Amino acid sequence: QVLERCNQDNIKALEEIVGVDRNGNELHEKRSETERELRAAGDLWADHILENTKAYIMSFIYVFGTVTSGFPLISGLAKAFGLTGAEGFFYIIRFFDAAIYFWLPQINITILRLFQRRNLRHRMVGRTVVVGDIPWVAQSAEAFLSKIF
Repeated sequence: QVLERCNQDNIKALEEIVGVDRNGNELHEKRSETERELRAAGDLWADHILENTKAYIMSFIYVFGTVTSGFPLISGLAKAFGLTGAEGFFYIIRFFDAAIYFWLPQINITILRLFQRRNLRHRMVGRTVVVGDIPWVAQSAEAFLSKIF
């Protein structure tokens, strides 16, 4: 009984995804709603997956640009405001430039999330994909994985 119910639920879910019932009749309203939901989930997932790559590229551009020009952000601002003459400021300026280089990936991820209007407090580590083929497997996996990740 359980397997038969799961099989029937699976067929219903597939009909909603493809927008055609088992007799070949199109389900326009279901297709557009399900397609929008799947595309929105895919877009959000893509933003999460590509986040580290985009932050790496942003870091690459910043490092190469500032090292090639010889003006990291804080040093460039200090020179523009005429603060480079004092000896004490030299080390403070370099300290803050070094801090930016150190935290640059984190800064870039935060910039990306602000730009994309995503949650800033979401974890910033690797992502895991788990596929649940039927509702009760997906719900059980989600309940378990939400506790460990």
